[in-house]
Amino acid sequence: MKTYDIIGSRDALTKLSQMPLPMAIAVQLSRNVEEITAVFTVFDKKRRAIFEEYGTLDKDTEMLTVLPEHKLVVQEQLDEMLNA
Repeated sequence: MKTYDIIGSRDALTKLSQMPLPMAIAVQLSRNVEEITAVFTVFDKKRRAIFEEYGTLDKDTEMLTVLPEHKLVVQEQLDEMLNA
């Protein structure tokens, strides 16, 4: 399973884990959600680091914007992480 698939399944698995399920399924699902959350946490930290390195902070919106000259590098790094 690629990081892209893991990131995409996180919300659905979290919602599913909140449903009433048989105990064995609930326990296994909970383990899977924990593993996916750990992957998501690492992905999010690395993603933020990329944006901080190649972006500029807009003080009004507190959002990082990638400069046009860095967009290709940022996209390549994000794609590499998602396809890992």
